[in-house]
This record gives sequence, C-alpha cells and structure tokens, in this order.
Amino acid sequence: MEAAIEPFRGLLLGLFFLGVDMTLDLQVMARNWPLITSGVLSLMAVKALCIWRRASLKAATATHCIPPC
Repeated sequence: MEAAIEPFRGLLLGLFFLGVDMTLDLQVMARNWPLITSGVLSLMAVKALCIWRRASLKAATATHCIPPC
C-alpha cells in the first residue's frame, strides 16, 4: 500500500496543506496576533529547553553540538 501511495506523496501533502490554509480565518489571526506570537515563542522556548536539558544529560559540550564553520 505504501509503495502505491509514494509517487503521490508530494501531491497529497500539498492538497492537505492547501485545505488547512483555506480553513484559516485571517481576521481571527489578526485580532489574536499577540496570543499566537506568544504561544509560538513559548513553544519554541520549551522545545529549546528540552533539547538543552537532553544535551546536558548526555554531557555534550557546545563544541560537539555545533560544527565549526
């Protein structure tokens, strides 16, 4: 089944995101932009904290996490 769907994966994902985009009410988003922005920033901070905590438990140092340029 998965092999039969694989060629259409990109198309199906595009249709999914198009459908989600069509259901967004931009006026509601415009009215609630502070709440949405603070929610997104809070989620990003929690994720960063979880990643940092996981790295510190593994005793990773900054030199091992970020490759030199």
